Amino acid sequence: CPLDPCVRDAAPPQAGEVHRDEWLPENTERRTVSRTNVATSELGFSNVRLYMFSAIFIALDTALPWIFHRIGLGGPVFLPMHLFALLGGLVFGWRVGLLVGLVTPWLSYEVSGLPAFAILPKVIVEISAYGVMAGILRRTFKKGMLLSLLGAMAAGRLALLVASFALGSGAVTPPAYVWSATITGLPGIALQVLLIPFLARAFDGLMGSGRPSSVRQ
Repeated sequence: CPLDPCVRDAAPPQAGEVHRDEWLPENTERRTVSRTNVATSELGFSNVRLYMFSAIFIALDTALPWIFHRIGLGGPVFLPMHLFALLGGLVFGWRVGLLVGLVTPWLSYEVSGLPAFAILPKVIVEISAYGVMAGILRRTFKKGMLLSLLGAMAAGRLALLVASFALGSGAVTPPAYVWSATITGLPGIALQVLLIPFLARAFDGLMGSGRPSSVRQ
């Protein structure tokens, strides 16, 4: 047809066909919204990929603190065990963050004896809170990357405070214990703020061709 009005007479797409309507500008936004990144969408407990990605992140989150200790970089200063729990929650959702947070401290203790058994339960609570809140804020409440990260970091320390009240904090009060841990870990916190958003976006790009449109950058 030589004229645009012929476009209006085109037959509607049949079932199973993809009707792109490339010539209609109003459909551009619709096509963009419909592009979903299946690989980086939030994974449910029935999805085998949940356990596959959790296992990978647990292995990395166990190896990284061991490497840091081997080369003389203190875990309480650089907080390597926080990294993949936060990253897993941001990229794959709170379930991955939870599994990484629950399993990694136990596995790390079995492998290297760290963290010390006396603080292991509190570390499990703290790391799990990081992963869960990172996933909830970014995937459930659709918050931005940095806001989700900062919110998860704050929630993890709040969880550590509650765990310290419940399980004890040694010779110091629970607030002093959490404050001291936070000040000691400032270099690690700075590294997390700088590296994790970059790594999360890199995972988003590697695992699929587009991001879920409802999740903010």
